[in-house]
Amino acid sequence: MKSLISSSIIYTLGRVLPQVVSFILLPVYTFYISTEDYGIINSMQVLSAIIVLFFTCALDRGVLRMYYDFDSSLIKKTYLGTISISIFIISTVFLIIFFLFSDKLNLIYSSIDFYPFYSYTLISCYLEVFSLIPLIYLQIHNRPLIYISLNLFKFIIGVSLTLYFIIFLNAGAIGMIKALFFSNLIVTPVYLYFAFKSFSFKLDFKMLLDTFKFTLPILPTLLAAWVLNISDRIFVEKYFNMTDVGIYSLGSKISGSVLILFGAFSIAYSPYFFEKAKKQLNNKDLFIFNKQICIFFLFLTFSLFFLSEEIIKIFFNADYYESVNVIQILSLHTILAVFLGVLNLMYYQSKATLPLLYIFIVGAVVNIVLNFVLIPELSFIGASFSTVLSFLVMFLIQLKFAKNYYYIPFDWKNIFRVTVGFSVIYYLFELLIIDNIYISIIIKCIILIFAFFVLVGRDNILRKLNLFKKKSND
Repeated sequence: MKSLISSSIIYTLGRVLPQVVSFILLPVYTFYISTEDYGIINSMQVLSAIIVLFFTCALDRGVLRMYYDFDSSLIKKTYLGTISISIFIISTVFLIIFFLFSDKLNLIYSSIDFYPFYSYTLISCYLEVFSLIPLIYLQIHNRPLIYISLNLFKFIIGVSLTLYFIIFLNAGAIGMIKALFFSNLIVTPVYLYFAFKSFSFKLDFKMLLDTFKFTLPILPTLLAAWVLNISDRIFVEKYFNMTDVGIYSLGSKISGSVLILFGAFSIAYSPYFFEKAKKQLNNKDLFIFNKQICIFFLFLTFSLFFLSEEIIKIFFNADYYESVNVIQILSLHTILAVFLGVLNLMYYQSKATLPLLYIFIVGAVVNIVLNFVLIPELSFIGASFSTVLSFLVMFLIQLKFAKNYYYIPFDWKNIFRVTVGFSVIYYLFELLIIDNIYISIIIKCIILIFAFFVLVGRDNILRKLNLFKKKSND
């Protein structure tokens, strides 16, 4: 448990620190680039996710689960080498295909030129895939310091180049995209060196086939997840403009900061979960841990929701003020995404990836239908509601069928208690009239500290009080 917590802290710091710096720099970025340019940048970033998915065919997603099926260290090295070779071949083929059919790819965002925006993004994604398996290897072998050092090295290069391009060269959107490309270009040799040093590059077709069997159901699931993340931006661009995409993208990015924390924690928690689940069918430790995860991330999400207006008004110019509404609506999506992340581990433990495929397809279809209905009338507000409702449908379906697999119940009593408490705090504060934004943020922070100890830390406080009473009686 101690190693899990320490690893989680290191992974979280390694992934959160760049995001904190990026968040601090967001006002700088948005000062030098327009809302339209920010819309282009975010659209390319979201598109990168699907490009990497095509380049890898989700083979990297199976490594963390399949790796533990092998006993010998030599066989494990061969397995990692097999996956690395396969990803290299697949990504090279898809890179060529994308350039040959560039006119078709350009239809995703017709208002964005293929050259230079799409072209730089494609090559950047191609370079990025070479880092995936080495980073997973470090995660498996619990080497968080090396893991975050490599990520921070790439991040520092990327930030430095970004600031140079957008401030000194006034390059706008293409400047940020070029910065990502060059940062990937610089760090790729480091990952290649690490891979050649640690893997055995032999192609074992049985290992590859077994991984494909596990990941093929995941691939359509990830495609459906991508539809959930990108289709709203496509609709906003088609019915409105890149300015609205920029406003929606900023709100989505800020609300997604909580999920970045959750993702960092999941890196360390996933191996722990699988190891514990393998040993016991009914695991009280995992029940307690899952409860703490859900309540803690409920608190973080509420904190962001509570402070969203002050954050936007203090750090961003008036062009982005409407992002507050996006942040607050998407807070519901954040909570649902955390709960889904916990449920996904239960499905993966049972290797039940096919049901996840069907659920995500349903979610994607619901999202597209809602986009058709809501976005033409409400623009990015409609996109926000569409995302929340789609994730709600997926969560309810996934929760219902999770009981057929390795299922650990949610502590709904405590989740409901904390949710009601946060809701009461918010609506009571809304009754106050505070004109000074800085006084408002100070009062809100004090309230959040109080709420944390009363609502989130309640179980620990009661446990310590009971322990104190027992000692007093003795």
